[in-house]
Parts: sequence; C-alpha cells; structure tokens
Amino acid sequence: SVVLTKTDSDTGKTLSGAVFDLYKKDGTKVASGLTTDAAGQIKVGSLKPGDYYFKETSAPAGYELNDTKLNFTVELQTTAKVATVSAT
Repeated sequence: SVVLTKTDSDTGKTLSGAVFDLYKKDGTKVASGLTTDAAGQIKVGSLKPGDYYFKETSAPAGYELNDTKLNFTVELQTTAKVATVSAT
C-alpha cells in the first residue's frame, strides 16, 4: 500500500482537495480521481509489487498544479510496509 501526503511547500500545512491519478511505471493508469482527505492524505492498498507514480490532476483552490511525476516503489514483503510519497 501507499500513502501520499499533500502539503503547502511554504508552510508545511497539509492540503485537502488535491486530486491525483495513480499509474504504473509503464504509464498504465491504476486509479483516477483520488482526492486528498482532511489530513491531506490519499491511501491506496492492495498494490502489487512494482514501480508506480502519482500525477496531480487538480490542485486545491488557490494553489498551482504540480505536474511532476511522484515516483514510488512497492516492494515484495512478508511484513506490512507502507510506501510514503510527499507532494508539495
């Protein structure tokens, strides 16, 4: 699983209402319309091991869209480990 946290790059405050799509490294879309909650987070479970990235599709009101690919890896594991991604 993975947890993305969206924050204001100046204040470090978490931001709700940012919308992201999730892709496999090869560009295959896994999920779309994922929106950060009140804690500024998106949680996605049941991902197969491999390389993925988030791409922001809609910024919260008053913020600029960050269109960088936010890469992360889900590793094969025997214990529960959550990948973390930070977006500013």
